[in-house]
Amino acid sequence: MTRTNLKVIMQIKGFNLTALASKMSVSTTSVFDTIAGRMSSKRIESALEEAFDLPIDTIRKAWNTQGRPVMTPEIKAALASFTKSA
Repeated sequence: MTRTNLKVIMQIKGFNLTALASKMSVSTTSVFDTIAGRMSSKRIESALEEAFDLPIDTIRKAWNTQGRPVMTPEIKAALASFTKSA
């Protein structure tokens, strides 16, 4: 999984990291630093896990991996359901 996969998940689920930060009343920098692993905040980590429906370790690894999206079964299923509803 790559950062692009996470961006696809955000697009499908209709959220972004700036909105998540605003909803939690924290700075956007705090959310970006937490997702990148430069900062640790249990509250932000929990919110990220809930938003992506993935463990924080998987999210961080993907966020720090550049490249083309990996077509996991979850991404394929999400894209299929997104395409059907569009």
